[in-house]
Amino acid sequence: MRVNHLYQVIIVVSLLFIVESLDNNTLSNYKNIPITNLTGIFKPNFENETVEGNLTFYFQSREKGSQIILDTKNLEIKSINDLNGKSLIYKFGNENKNLG
Repeated sequence: MRVNHLYQVIIVVSLLFIVESLDNNTLSNYKNIPITNLTGIFKPNFENETVEGNLTFYFQSREKGSQIILDTKNLEIKSINDLNGKSLIYKFGNENKNLG
């Protein structure tokens, strides 16, 4: 049953990035820096009832020097790296209970 739920989550996340539509529930700047590709590996942890994994996002900035803003609600982020494996600086903004 939990594995089916995991697949549903993966499908929903994938569809969110494939379909470009107006998202009124996001603080991200996905229209200025759209995602061009997304790959991921997920592993369910049944003991902790969590899903662990890695996502690789590929962006195409429409403006030089643009800042990428992503929704991070309910996520624990351990690191963010560029394509060369170099660790990038990141920070979390103020939490908004209604938005991502």
